[in-house]
Amino acid sequence: MAETIRIETTTQYKLNKLYANIGDYKGVFACVEIERRPADYLTTFEVVWRQQNNYPSATT
Repeated sequence: MAETIRIETTTQYKLNKLYANIGDYKGVFACVEIERRPADYLTTFEVVWRQQNNYPSATT
């Protein structure tokens, strides 16, 4: 199973496109799902490649 990340964003990404450095995540990610919400989007990315140890801090 592929690793995924989900972010809340006001940026509208495009499905099935690759993106570099999403939010606090450094790497390459494929946009696989977009949920439109009233004020933003909940976007799911599949991790293609990511730098090691780059999880966002839970305290920030």
